[in-house]
Amino acid sequence: MNILKKFFLNNNIHSGDKSVLVPSGQLFLVRSPSSPKSENECLYDDVIITIRDTTNPFNYQLLVSKSNSSDQDILSDEDIDDGTDDDTLFDTDSSNLKTFLIDEQLKFCLFHDYERDVIAWKDLEGDIGDMYEYRINPTVPQDTIDHFLLAIYKCEYERKYKKSSSHVHAAALQEFVVDRSDLQLHHDHLLSSISTASTTLRQQDGINLREGVDAEDDEEDEEDDDSEFEDADDNLGSDPKSGTLLGFAECELYLYNPSKQSFKLREKNAKAKILDLGNWDYWLEVGKEGETPIVSSFIFEQLDPVFRFDQLCFVFNYISEKWAYTFLMKFPDRASYDAFQTLFARAMWEHNNQARWVSVRANDQDYFVDAFNNISLSDEEMKNVEDDEEEEDADIPESRVNLGKSVSTREEEGDADFNPTRAKFEENEHNKGLKIGLKNDRAFISRGNKLGIFKTDSEDHNLEFSTAIENITSSKNKSKRIDPDKMMLQKGDSIMIIQDNKDPDTLYKLDLERGQVVEDWNMTKDSVNLPVVNFAPNEKYAEMSNDETFLGLSSQSMFKVDPRTKDKVVDSQFKEYKTKTNFSHIATTESGYIAASTKAGEIKLYDQLGKNAKTALPGLGDDFLGLTTSNDGRFLLATCKTYLLLIDIKIKKGKYRYKLGFERSFGKDDKPLPKKLSLKPEHLAYLRQTCGSNLTFTKANFNTSLTSKSKNPTSIITSVGPFAITWNLRKVLNNDPEPYTIRRYHDNVMMGDFTFHNLHRMILTLPDDVTLVSSKSFHKPGREFSIVREYQ
Repeated sequence: MNILKKFFLNNNIHSGDKSVLVPSGQLFLVRSPSSPKSENECLYDDVIITIRDTTNPFNYQLLVSKSNSSDQDILSDEDIDDGTDDDTLFDTDSSNLKTFLIDEQLKFCLFHDYERDVIAWKDLEGDIGDMYEYRINPTVPQDTIDHFLLAIYKCEYERKYKKSSSHVHAAALQEFVVDRSDLQLHHDHLLSSISTASTTLRQQDGINLREGVDAEDDEEDEEDDDSEFEDADDNLGSDPKSGTLLGFAECELYLYNPSKQSFKLREKNAKAKILDLGNWDYWLEVGKEGETPIVSSFIFEQLDPVFRFDQLCFVFNYISEKWAYTFLMKFPDRASYDAFQTLFARAMWEHNNQARWVSVRANDQDYFVDAFNNISLSDEEMKNVEDDEEEEDADIPESRVNLGKSVSTREEEGDADFNPTRAKFEENEHNKGLKIGLKNDRAFISRGNKLGIFKTDSEDHNLEFSTAIENITSSKNKSKRIDPDKMMLQKGDSIMIIQDNKDPDTLYKLDLERGQVVEDWNMTKDSVNLPVVNFAPNEKYAEMSNDETFLGLSSQSMFKVDPRTKDKVVDSQFKEYKTKTNFSHIATTESGYIAASTKAGEIKLYDQLGKNAKTALPGLGDDFLGLTTSNDGRFLLATCKTYLLLIDIKIKKGKYRYKLGFERSFGKDDKPLPKKLSLKPEHLAYLRQTCGSNLTFTKANFNTSLTSKSKNPTSIITSVGPFAITWNLRKVLNNDPEPYTIRRYHDNVMMGDFTFHNLHRMILTLPDDVTLVSSKSFHKPGREFSIVREYQ
């Protein structure tokens, strides 16, 4: 009987059916006879193989796991939850031993040998001819084996044809049935089994690919290009580097022309190579085989890498001494795209973390690769997220306070609005920090060791200078200058806790009504100083209450601060890690849940202080510049140097469905979804060309309000160089190709945040200006950013 016909007679399954597993067997690595290594190696003696879905539609993984769940261990004993959760922490389940993306290149087959049934597949990452054999325990029923292999074929079908296999006939799966002899590889490679496919002119979700230009038109194009864009006719690549080839992929290479706002074909038959140069450095070369590469570069964050799986392309930037270029690699099929993406992610991760990718658990690897994908975070619940609510003053005129004039200049000009307090605030220093008060939308702006206070609640919606606190000094030593770097408001905006980064051992209580520091605090634990790296309110809006306590963070611990006690640290609410943690940022939700991040970008989620983390999210290798949460705690927003990271931490499967990662641990088959928010590479290239290559985002913030109809945020504000940028959250969640708007100013934007009582208004600080603007004054990036209006 035909093997598929036999399967269909006994099985009625879907590729994603969680019951699909083989409960007992041994996993062997069988090497090629030509290999100098041992021919057979038993990797795991008693394991289960199962199938699970991924975050990408029509893609599934083969998972090899320990058969005894009691053997599970945890990443860190210090993060084992004290509660009674059945689920383990996300990414801490070490029962998962190996994972394989199910693809027809693996050539799964079933045969009988060693007096048992064997499921075998190719080892694409090993030497030529290597393969895996899962030797099934003879006690496993034949129906179970047939059931599993049919599911494998259906997974291969869905991945290849991008459609459901639920109603597929046996004949449609016949192409995936292979013989044992088909497992022998001949000159195969991880990325080399790629056939060049013809492409056609089309525009896909904002990516305009151009090819086949007539000679006459091409000549005209070249004339236009010469006047507006220096084309990369001369190769930007150096001679090939000497390193270990990790993999390669065939592709079409396009170059972005900003004057045409489209990608122009640069090389139809290009090959992209990734090489290991040693010392955690990796090299990307793209060009025609046998010729000098068209473009080559170290693999690092300044490439601004973006993978777009729905278009099978990879976009990156190359910054030369004279110009910034944006390249696009178009892959012929999904298999080559996935393989290159995984290899690039591995190289990037190893460069950032200086550790081997193989040491990372499978779920952590998936999390990192997902961050490169343009994954959708939208679901039924988020369909209710709307754009900013309409309000009468949504389109308010811009209001600006200029702080650039000195006292002598104002006196000489006979300024009618001359204010000596304001004049002294303006002198010698520049704006630095910004804090928005929740009680009445006051804006507190630090400027050296001074603090300016601005009103935003006047009836005419103008921004006005109110007063300033000058010469901020220690309460114990009046000659000790304090420059507020970190600021937190308390008690209805009447108290501010400040820290000078030059003195991390001390926090200061600044009485805003008296205009002076009234207390200096040194944190101690067991008579030892406890340097504070960051601090936050107990709940997101605790500053509106009379609570004087708050949360503190050191590099190795998290604790409650009570200024009324001698040591300031509450012993009963102190959580310390013995291993090196390197905490850097802390944020809380409206319900008092806690998120703390490390310098490696790891995030730990707690339901309360003093207990172990419910969830531990792996780091991407980049430290954060800021961390915040949405009101309800569903979204985390982290600011990195060249991108923002938006993470949905709502559990979507299992018995704790709809709970948050603060409340329960994620199950084995569920995980948080990270989404990188960045400008398009071609826009980043323009910014690097305009502002220099060392771009840095400022701390990003959600718009939040307790008076709006929904507690869900609708916008995000950040800035880079002279550009203020807002993201529309609804467009972000729905994968809109251009979810952001931009506004350009005459100087760098130091920081921006939304006012609390109006979701449309935001305050931006420049070195010598403070501006109150409407979100409607921002525009979409246009032709070479030409429609981004200059600051008037």
